[in-house]
Amino acid sequence: MSDFTSALKDNTLIQFLKQLKGKSILVAAISSAPILLSKAGLLENTTFTGGIWQNFFGYFDFLSRENFIPKAIHQDKNIVTAIGFAHQELAKKILANLGLCDDVELVDKPSENLIFNMSDEDFAEIKSCFEHI
Repeated sequence: MSDFTSALKDNTLIQFLKQLKGKSILVAAISSAPILLSKAGLLENTTFTGGIWQNFFGYFDFLSRENFIPKAIHQDKNIVTAIGFAHQELAKKILANLGLCDDVELVDKPSENLIFNMSDEDFAEIKSCFEHI
């Protein structure tokens, strides 16, 4: 498992992302990066997907389970999010949004196969990284 905790603790990064809120530019995030968008407030009232362990919902108060859609790739307004294995589809979606290629056909049906849970032991290790923030 890759460690995203340092990025989540990086206040400079989060402050930069906060500046994007309400702007009409395209914002894209893949794998666990939507967690950063959520912490910065960009996913308020916005549905999203990503490679996000279900254990994180309820632990991070800024992360909304209600707005999570278990799909490979998803776009809501100017926010495009994807699970890590959908990197090619994400690239095509970004290029289509920029008018540089035809839009990619996506499977819009959510799938329970795209919901992942972390073991209790691994989740305890992640939580320990945030106990003293």
